[in-house]
Amino acid sequence: MHPLLAFFQSHLLTLANYGADIETSVLHIPPTFRFFSQNAAPERQCIEATMLLAAPFHAFVTIPVLDWLLGPAGGNIGGTRTALVC
Repeated sequence: MHPLLAFFQSHLLTLANYGADIETSVLHIPPTFRFFSQNAAPERQCIEATMLLAAPFHAFVTIPVLDWLLGPAGGNIGGTRTALVC
């Protein structure tokens, strides 16, 4: 495995372990509602930590950039997209 990839994976595993510990001991979230699995395999923990980082990036960066690039009518296929009117 490439050293940079191993470094990134170790940090993702650390993030997943900290997240699982906070969910169980600090927040006391029931097991069915937890985002991080407590005793999961390392591959599963890496996937969970990656999604924790990717979801906000997609919500706060990718979607607004696409809205800005496509303009107000971009992506309005079949008239299903609604605008928020204040």
